[in-house]
Parts: sequence; C-alpha cells; structure tokens
Amino acid sequence: MPKKHVDVLLFVEHVARELDVACAVKYLACARYNLNVEIASTVFDIDRTLKMFKPEVVAVPYCIGIISSPIDQLLREWPDAVYVNLAYEQLFREHQLAAKAPKDDLARSHLLYVSWGKFNSDFLITNGVDSRNIADIGNPVYALYRGANSHYFESRATLANRFGLDDAKRWVFIPENYGAAFGTDRTVRSPAAGGGKIASEVREFALRSGSEPPECPSVACQGSLGGCGDYPDSFNRSDFAARRKDS
Repeated sequence: MPKKHVDVLLFVEHVARELDVACAVKYLACARYNLNVEIASTVFDIDRTLKMFKPEVVAVPYCIGIISSPIDQLLREWPDAVYVNLAYEQLFREHQLAAKAPKDDLARSHLLYVSWGKFNSDFLITNGVDSRNIADIGNPVYALYRGANSHYFESRATLANRFGLDDAKRWVFIPENYGAAFGTDRTVRSPAAGGGKIASEVREFALRSGSEPPECPSVACQGSLGGCGDYPDSFNRSDFAARRKDS
C-alpha cells in the first residue's frame, strides 16, 4: 500500500501540553497555506505511522539529539525530510542545563528550532546551534489565551465555581511539577539530574511543597499584585488535579 504524502507530520508527546496547539496549526496551515498536516503520537502506534505517511516536514515536540526517542526511527524511515524541533521544554533549572543542551551534530546543525524568546535562543546558540536555524515566535500555547482565541477557554466565573475559588480575589497559580519528590538517591546523583547538591535540594523542595502551604500569597500581596488587602487564592498543580477529580 503506497504511503500517504503529507506536507507536515506533527508529532505529539503530551496531549494536555501539545494537542490544542497541534490542532490549531493543522487548521491554520490548511486554511491559510493549503498545506496538508497530519498529527501523530510519539508514544502510540509509531510503527503504523512510519508505514502510513511520507512527510516533507517532520515536527517533533522535543529533541536533544539522536538519543531522543523516537528520532532515530524517524530518520531511518524519512532521511530526506526537514526536521523541526517544537521544543516544548524551554524553561530549565540551572542544574538541568547541561542535560538539556543539544548533544550532537543532528541537534546542532540539522534541526530547525521554535524558540519562545531570546533566553532560549541564546541557550541554543551558546551550545552550538546556528542562529539561522532558530525562529523566535513566542510561546504558541500562550497564544491561545490571547485575542480571538481566548473564547476557547471557560470563563473565570465558571472556573471559580468548578474549583472552589473566590472570583473576587486575584488568583496565583503555582504550576510546579513535583515529580522530583519521587527521585531515588541514585537518580539524584546521576549526571542527567545535575549530579548531586542542587538536584538534592530540588527534591527536598518538592517534598516540602507537597506538605507545606505556600508562602507566596503574602509575598504577592506586598509585591507585584499591589495592595490587594486580603490574600489571593493560591493553588498548585496537585490542588488543581484534586479539585478536578472531586468536581
């Protein structure tokens, strides 16, 4: 069976993080530029995807080199395609920088990069990526919250009712990932984790954050939020998940 030719094959790793943007790109590419875009998963049915499509451009959510799965499979099947790194991970703690830097000639010379801003472009250039292969376009996920796209999301009043928040207060959302709390001693000591002291401190921070109330409301009231009087409502990712399950 002949493979289906597509202009762009756009891979998604985390549905919650990437699928909204992928669908918007698919629609706009077709409507504005008459491009055929298909969406596929890096996790599921990869063998089926390899057999089904013949893309001109392959967009991946993350790649630091040939070690990034499933880039090696994609390159073997489509060696002549243009590869774009959508780079959904661009904000790193200091101890992660070495592990997240481009690792080989593929990442430094043969990938095109989407960059959220100068901070990430400078990081890539410092690690050997040609500036001509980097496009500073801003954060595509945040673009969905602006202008005509904002109606896609539920209103503030609806969210307040669903998650038990006070609509009269300002909200502070702490989008912390507490996965570090579950790291083993061996994991913390590994080079990928930054190798030691800083990684250990991150794990301790994650452990404390899961059991201690955040101090940021009082700081926020005194700082950038201005004289807001009463504390704002604050919640983190784990609070959000728990409230969502209860609703």
